[in-house]
Amino acid sequence: MTIEDGFIALGQIFNDLAITDKPRELFGAASTAFSELAEEDFGGGGGGGAVDSFNTRVGAVVPAAGDYDAFYYTDTEVDALLANKANAVHTHDDRYYTEAEITTFLAGKAAAVHTHVAGDITGGVLATARLGTGTADATTFLRGDGTWQVPPGGGVSDGDKGDVVVSGSGTVWTIDNDAVTFAKFQNVATDRLLGRDTAASGDVEEIALAGSLVFTGSASIQLSGDAASPGNTKLYGTDGSGVKGWYDQPAGGGGGTWTPVKKTGNTSRTASTTLTADPDLVIALGVGEWVVRGVIIGDTANATMDYKYDTNFTGTFTTSWRHHRHIVAGAVTGTDAESTVVGFGSIPSTIVVGTTFGVWRVEFEHHISVTVAGNYQFRWAQNTSDAGAIRVLHGSYLEAASGF
Repeated sequence: MTIEDGFIALGQIFNDLAITDKPRELFGAASTAFSELAEEDFGGGGGGGAVDSFNTRVGAVVPAAGDYDAFYYTDTEVDALLANKANAVHTHDDRYYTEAEITTFLAGKAAAVHTHVAGDITGGVLATARLGTGTADATTFLRGDGTWQVPPGGGVSDGDKGDVVVSGSGTVWTIDNDAVTFAKFQNVATDRLLGRDTAASGDVEEIALAGSLVFTGSASIQLSGDAASPGNTKLYGTDGSGVKGWYDQPAGGGGGTWTPVKKTGNTSRTASTTLTADPDLVIALGVGEWVVRGVIIGDTANATMDYKYDTNFTGTFTTSWRHHRHIVAGAVTGTDAESTVVGFGSIPSTIVVGTTFGVWRVEFEHHISVTVAGNYQFRWAQNTSDAGAIRVLHGSYLEAASGF
């Protein structure tokens, strides 16, 4: 084998080396090729034969120190260098990146240890622990020094704030009297009164008018069908169709309809001689001609007190006449204990004295011409002050009729 053939063989070996996974076998083949070359062209015998020229030397050239440098490796060194190398032709999957790719990727990343300014936070909710120190809950606020604190004393100092007085270190607020105007009330429905109809005390309620009362539309109420000046001898009521209003008093038959008032319970008085109107025996009279009559029954607890009575009218009347009869307490009807009196004007104070006690009775009839309306009253009292009780009993009554 010539040197030229040796180099051709060596080129073929390196060409194969680039495409094979068996570098050690190829280097073995290269070693054999060089051995043959040495035997042919360098005289064999272990590789020490003479050549015509080598490494600028001519003549019988014998290998000497320096003929080999660091570019020459032993088989073991070549194996070590190739052990961590990939084949010249190979591929990568997507887990592998070039240095340029890695550099590009890292350019958009922050260092493992870094900081941000407040403006970098554009979303999410920060935990309260990141806002300040202390306990954050419904009773605390974040103070300017970065700590969670309980508000001091309700936040408002004690004192008069105008329509409100603050006390108790800001915990008690009291509205001044007369400070709340109607405008501050809740809205009220049209045509309603404010009050309370529900049993027991409680909140104010809206109350609608019913029956004969209606609103006028000018901040007042009146009787349904009322008139400012209904006229004399009128009665308020309904007509045949049920329409409410003022109507003429009925006439005929010697008088109009009798209107009664009566006692439904007993009334007692003790230790008093002042004539006082009975709470039930009071009847209203309008202007016109009237007849008033009554039957009053009472009793006394002992024979000492006796009794007295009269009538009284709070309005004004002109002509009148009357008659009245009374019975001594405890006496029997139809005896000399009865007295009948006839006269003009109201019944004056009439004293009834006897020696017995028990039931007593007064009857009267009074014709009057009323010019100013008022109340007609029956009044009574003890004649002699006594700790015992004098009474007017239930069933006693007055009645009146007009148009006579």
